[in-house]
Amino acid sequence: MARLPGRELGADPGRVLKPPARTPEDARRQPGVFRVCNKQSGRWFIGASLDVPATLSRQRFRLETGSHPNPALQQEWKKLGAAAFAFETLDTLGPSAEPGQDPRPALRRLEALWHERLRALYGAGYHDENTPGV
Repeated sequence: MARLPGRELGADPGRVLKPPARTPEDARRQPGVFRVCNKQSGRWFIGASLDVPATLSRQRFRLETGSHPNPALQQEWKKLGAAAFAFETLDTLGPSAEPGQDPRPALRRLEALWHERLRALYGAGYHDENTPGV
């Protein structure tokens, strides 16, 4: 007999158990803003994530496999190779004062601040001039 997600063996079949409020996996997640930077040209690509280390790993994987959604970044990766790029965590969010608070609005604001700052210093990077960073 197959187990249904959210149900324990021997439990009341009508009762769905809720997952714990905070799992150890949640505690390891690091919400924040990341950057992929072309060390030769200074061009940059940023984003916000609920788990920056995992997202940076995914960004690198997508570039290595030729499946990154940003064509300009993908083209320069193919031309220059991995050694020409740096993967960085620009900023992180600390724990919320209110348990269960959604960090996504704060992440969008933090990403927008970094986008403005980097655009002022280095130009649009790999982002289209008309595309906001969020």
